[in-house]
Amino acid sequence: MKNKFERIEGKNIVLRKAELSDQDVIYENLWGDRTISDLMFWRPSASDEETVDRLYKTMEYQKDKYLYFVALKDTNEAIGMAGMKEESFEVYSEEGIAIARKYQRHGYGKEVLLLLMKTAFVDLNAKQFIYYCMEHNEISRNLALKMGFTYDITESDIRKHDQKEFNLQRYYLNRDTYFKLYDPKK
Repeated sequence: MKNKFERIEGKNIVLRKAELSDQDVIYENLWGDRTISDLMFWRPSASDEETVDRLYKTMEYQKDKYLYFVALKDTNEAIGMAGMKEESFEVYSEEGIAIARKYQRHGYGKEVLLLLMKTAFVDLNAKQFIYYCMEHNEISRNLALKMGFTYDITESDIRKHDQKEFNLQRYYLNRDTYFKLYDPKK
């Protein structure tokens, strides 16, 4: 089944599916960056071969999921990844938002989150949107709070690929709050 949300356009970015031509730039901007991967659940790519394999797997995985590469609208350069999933009936959650370090603090993470929230609340009629971040990810935590999310709980877990212990914070935004804070027509 094809996802009807193949491409979601914002003011400065586009959430789109991965393309083979993204190989070099996604490695340079994201998958090869150990600092970024330390804040996420995936490990960095160690080689070109691993990046190609990962890209093919990502393209296959994206086919029927709300998982995207974040690309600059003007150049189509892949600068990150983002996704969401339906956790339960009418409850959606982000599945990670990762923006390349050289593109952080330009508002792209906020724009990604706004696009995901709009898709969930307006297009999919969500009642709630969940946002997760690792406790030590200050940028992500600040984004959640700035966007009107409410802190819910912190849970301890272990990252599978490196057995690293971490605390995962959960935040939520309800439908009514979303429509009070944001104009979905923008």
